[in-house]
Amino acid sequence: TTAAGGFDFYSSRNVSHFLEVPVSARFSLGNGTMRGFLGAGAYIGARFLSTESGRLNSQGFLTTAGTDPGFWGASELNPSSDNLFDAGLLAEAGFGCRLGGGELIISARYQYTFTSLDREYQKGLVYRYIDTLSVTAGYSFSIGGGK
Repeated sequence: TTAAGGFDFYSSRNVSHFLEVPVSARFSLGNGTMRGFLGAGAYIGARFLSTESGRLNSQGFLTTAGTDPGFWGASELNPSSDNLFDAGLLAEAGFGCRLGGGELIISARYQYTFTSLDREYQKGLVYRYIDTLSVTAGYSFSIGGGK
């Protein structure tokens, strides 16, 4: 937000860290070499860490992590105002290709959340929701001779 006189009050970035457990059904179609797949399901999770970084800019004076270490780091999560539980739906699509003794997999997943990051503790609060789109590439293989 910039006020008259060029004073940029506050600019920040907040990153929340979750531990999530997805449960999904995946449908696959293809041959022994290549396959495509679609999946859908739900997930539940818990937020365990929130970090914040930012700056205060006053007509050329810049406060950053280098000059103000208190402005860069973990934000304390408060169970009375912060919602630590997360749940929602997920959809995924991908492609797999046999390569050597395993499978090269490329997939995309979208997670739609039902819960706000904030609890209903004050009137007029703007609730924040996190929807996630992730792209994954990996190699899957068996250990111990099993398939």
